Amino acid sequence: MAQGLSAWHIVKLREYSDNSDISMRFLLRNGEEDRYKYPVIDVSENRVYIPEARIYLPLNDTSRNLRYDYAKHGADFKSRTLYISDSSVVGRQTDERYASCDKVVMLTPRTDAQPVLSSVVGTIVPSKDGLRDIYMHPSESCGDKEWYANMSQKLVEVVKEAKSY
Repeated sequence: MAQGLSAWHIVKLREYSDNSDISMRFLLRNGEEDRYKYPVIDVSENRVYIPEARIYLPLNDTSRNLRYDYAKHGADFKSRTLYISDSSVVGRQTDERYASCDKVVMLTPRTDAQPVLSSVVGTIVPSKDGLRDIYMHPSESCGDKEWYANMSQKLVEVVKEAKSY
């Protein structure tokens, strides 16, 4: 659904851009950036809240730059996936092969079918929506491999501390 909304947004911006010098790359980046949301940061509690998933993370240097997309998918829109990213990654893809690199960490309910990304790198106490398994996008195809792998690992460590509220 979120991708459909992004596609519609891109088409509308493309219609607008026919009479301007805005590049298609700029439009695609904006569409991707619009799909991700900013978490709610509570400095007094040192927490970063993701309201749709009803979880919070500890506030630190990694989580303060967090962006997320809480997607519902499947035939009944009951399956949920929480994509967690960093502001330095969202909307910065430069090539088709990097298109999924903004989905740095994925939090899903336990299922028999594992995502294509990789194996489970951690788990949390199941959230109220059943989110439990943590997956990490492989860094091999995402530009600066060392930087991406380091940033991914930091996000995984933060997500491992997720708690329901």
